[in-house]
Amino acid sequence: MMRDLTDSFQHASETRYAPLLVSGSSISMMVGNALGGLLSGRFQTWHLHPLSEEYAIDMALRLGRQLGLPVTEEIAVALFELTQGYPYSIECILNSLSPAIQRLPDVTALPDVVFFEVTNPLGALYEHYENEYGKYVRQLNGDGTTRKILYWITNYPGEHLHPERIAERLQLDLVQVQESLERLYRLDIIARASISTFWGPTDPLLLDFLRYEHYVDIDSLLPQDAAAKLRRELNAKQREMNRQAGHFSEIIVAGVMNNFNNQQVAGETYFRVAGSVTLPRMAQIVRREGVIKRGDIHEIDVVGEYNLYNQQAGNAALGAWLVSVRYRQERMGEQEVAAFIEHAASYQAEKRYGAVTRWYFSKAGFTEAARQRLQQEGIYASDLAQFNALADLFGLLPLAM
Repeated sequence: MMRDLTDSFQHASETRYAPLLVSGSSISMMVGNALGGLLSGRFQTWHLHPLSEEYAIDMALRLGRQLGLPVTEEIAVALFELTQGYPYSIECILNSLSPAIQRLPDVTALPDVVFFEVTNPLGALYEHYENEYGKYVRQLNGDGTTRKILYWITNYPGEHLHPERIAERLQLDLVQVQESLERLYRLDIIARASISTFWGPTDPLLLDFLRYEHYVDIDSLLPQDAAAKLRRELNAKQREMNRQAGHFSEIIVAGVMNNFNNQQVAGETYFRVAGSVTLPRMAQIVRREGVIKRGDIHEIDVVGEYNLYNQQAGNAALGAWLVSVRYRQERMGEQEVAAFIEHAASYQAEKRYGAVTRWYFSKAGFTEAARQRLQQEGIYASDLAQFNALADLFGLLPLAM
């Protein structure tokens, strides 16, 4: 028996302060079907975004400890690359019934776990996507236009979807394309960017699920052939996972800087400088990932830019933190500090910031000569203990010894 539940919460929602929180995945459909009509405008929708890189990594490490799994820094970075920070996806992967989970901390096990999760009915992600999207996607089998658009979207994730552009590329009727996009929007497979344009899905594992469903239901591939095709695509992601894992420390340092919000902290405690230090709210943080100039790896690994007020336009209106990150077992010496000073000066000559703060983070610390040079130059310096104390201010897990 079907029953309309709208009346059961309409009275409460009509009060000035409605004590109601409605949660769900298919928000667009929920708003249209349950929160429309007389309730229209009574509710404000709030989309929860994926975790940022540093918090997704932090979550993976914490969950690994809780579950007794050997989740290393490399695994945590790879999980972010695979999920793009969707917390439920991270949780499902680490709680997976896939036999491949026993191969951790071998990072090559993760594509196999993901494959299980998006193709096997025993996978928690498969069940989730099947309940939320699968049944609707199969209803589109008779709609050739929507099928073509859906398949195109899965191959161009995150692209700005203009009906005119899609109609031209796929040689489809514009009105049918507009109707199909509205249909996919109501299923929350795509998101609305403006009145007539949309954004493609940002959940990469939803895209993998949709690809697999498309291969089987629409391309009519045998399950084993669809599986082989998806496996190849998942394995191709391994290269990016490996590359990012090599920059783990830069990711974490950038993540801590992303939490700066004009706080005042004790300089000696965190940076080996006297007095208080302001942690400016960053307008932009860029990881440079091993930039090479004149044949040498550049010492500036992370650049954080923030706004300076009462300054003229251009880069002079920006301040910057120039950061060198060395996550090695040996202490940094005076020669490395000298290279950092040179590269910071070169970068400042190019950018011409209104103010520059230089920060050198070395996991193992510094030699005595290096410490003296850093102090003479007024450069902020942190070893692992000091950096972990700083990370703790923002509730992030410490880096490993």
